[in-house]
Formats: sequence, C-alpha cells, structure tokens
Amino acid sequence: MRRIWLVVPLLCSFALAQGVGGKAGFGGKAGVGGGAPSGGSPITFVQAAAASACNGFGPGVTVCASGAFASTTTTGNALLVGATWCERIGGGGSGFTITFSDTKGDTFTTVTATLKAITATTDCSELGVELGYSSSITAQTSNIVSCTFSTAPASADAGCFAIEISPVGSFTTLNNVGTASGTAVSAGSVTTTINGAIGFTVAGIDDGFGAGTIFGTAGSGWTIARGAGNGNEDFGSEYKAQATAASITGNLTAGHTGSWVAAMLVIEP
Repeated sequence: MRRIWLVVPLLCSFALAQGVGGKAGFGGKAGVGGGAPSGGSPITFVQAAAASACNGFGPGVTVCASGAFASTTTTGNALLVGATWCERIGGGGSGFTITFSDTKGDTFTTVTATLKAITATTDCSELGVELGYSSSITAQTSNIVSCTFSTAPASADAGCFAIEISPVGSFTTLNNVGTASGTAVSAGSVTTTINGAIGFTVAGIDDGFGAGTIFGTAGSGWTIARGAGNGNEDFGSEYKAQATAASITGNLTAGHTGSWVAAMLVIEP
C-alpha cells in the first residue's frame, strides 16, 4: 500500500490564513525497529509532459492542455497532475474547479478541492491551484493531459502539468491551506514515515508585467519538471525523490515578489 500526502497552501497577498486537515487511510503500517519502514520499491520519476501555457483563454474555452509526453507512457504506472491559473482582473473571480483527463481515457481523481483567493494583485483577481492523479494508466504514445475548467473564464492564463511515476499503489491524502506572498514560494511541509517517497509541487505567481519566466530555481533536493508562463504570470512544477523518510517541503524561489499559489503531493510506497 502506498500513501499520498498532500499539502496545499493557497498563497495570495490579501487572503486570511486557514488550515484544513483531512486524512483518509486504507489501513495501518507498522515499522520494525527504530528506523522508518520500507513500503516496497522506491517510487521514481519517469518523465514529465512537455510544458504548455494557456495564455489569454476566455469565453467559450474551458480546456488547458499539457504538451505531450516525449515517450510512450507505461501501463501500470501513475500520472500526477496539476493545474494553476490566474483569472485576470475584471474577470469576476469565478471560483473554478478542475477535472483531469488524458488522451488514453485513464481515470483521474482530484485530490484537492479548489483553493483560491480574490486579491488586488498586478494582473490577477483570482489565483488557484488544483492537483490530481491517475493511479494506474494504460500505455499511450504522445499522451496529453487536459485540465478542464468547470466554467469558461472571462480571461485567464493557466498552466497544466503532469509527471509519470513508477511504481504505484493505494493512496492516503492530507490537505493543508495557508496564505502568503513574496519570493519564497512554498507549499508547506509534511513528514513522511515510509522510505522511498516522491513529491510533486505545482506553483503559480502573479509576478508583474514583463517579469519573465522565473521558476528556474527548485527547492533543495528538488528538480524543476516544467515551467511555463507569459511574463505576467508564471507557472512551474518540480519533483523530489526521497530515499529516507523525513520532512519534505515543496518550495521554489521566485525572481520577483508577487502573490502566488502552491500545492504539493507526496506519495509513499
């Protein structure tokens, strides 16, 4: 059995902090001796879908899609997916929810409720993030993940990200929500209890007009998976394979101060 830990702070300049905790399990795990137990083969990163930014999509458009995976995805592996978006000022703050799908028609589960805030930022009236997964996929050449918005935005920018991991199993989730702004973008921390976990973080920032793509610096031990943006808002994703159970923090460094959102999904074998 594998466990997934999910930490989802939503981070915007003028929102109030709040915490939400919820943990659902499928049974217990016991360690042997004083160290963390090994739950099976360590989970590894396989590949990331190509970067794709959906800039200025609006009325009548509800789908932001990732680019294609470069290699054929493997039957029995899992996909971790995430969407992050900015609805432009004047768009009304629609409070979107996101559903996920892919070319093959694999089944996806949304891990978070939509987390958002309305804020007087440079370009956005709403920043949001949502994560999900498909726990057992079927092989597909040039697989593309679609992030579908519950309603068409008036005007928005978004990023849709996906990584393939192996091996996979049952999931347990933990949700946390918080607020902040600045250059130190963080999805918060969880402490894993099983060796061989992997983390996936998705983030977006309203970094000001013409600031450029800025999610080039991953957190300690993390690797940037993909980044995309248009210079007004920038979106990125990263992953981290964790050999030994410990605290894990999903963080990236932004080059400019701004309101941001971040979410982290941690999966234990």
